[in-house]
Amino acid sequence: MRRFLTVLLCMMIFVTLTACGNTASIGDNSSVLKVVIQDEEADTEAYDYLAVYQDGKTSEIDAFHPDDMIFYTAASEDFTSSIKGNTVVNKLTATTLIDENGNQTRADETITEMMQTVADMVEHDIWQFQVITGGKRYFAFVKLNVNWQSPCILYEYDASTDSLTELCRWDGVDLLGISI
Repeated sequence: MRRFLTVLLCMMIFVTLTACGNTASIGDNSSVLKVVIQDEEADTEAYDYLAVYQDGKTSEIDAFHPDDMIFYTAASEDFTSSIKGNTVVNKLTATTLIDENGNQTRADETITEMMQTVADMVEHDIWQFQVITGGKRYFAFVKLNVNWQSPCILYEYDASTDSLTELCRWDGVDLLGISI
């Protein structure tokens, strides 16, 4: 009987921990920002409003109005990739950005440096790259081509150190808004 209760307790702990998934615990750490995402294959206009925490975890929150941020999408030919020594190597070939109205523009120096840092760091094909900027903060939302998956990674770029900090990962989502 004692063995049965031990096994049952272990199973309950395992199920509880598994159910928590990528959801932050209360008091876990402070929220870095809030995001609005949508499943890229969603038939409806169902949005997920999430708080993103320092450790990369998220939790659902009430709907909010995103900050006025500028979203640019890199042109598809801005990045190319090749395989060298069993590793995918990305190359920044251009810096053409398309704004939310479909207008083309060239990336400024800071955004170009961010694009180059992403190309140097990421080890999978980059199939979509978005720049989100507001004030003096820069974010990159990168969709990767990884077999049958579509990992999406949100980074914050620090221009003073030319470094990226990974904030969160999802699979197969579109980033629609950010609130700092």
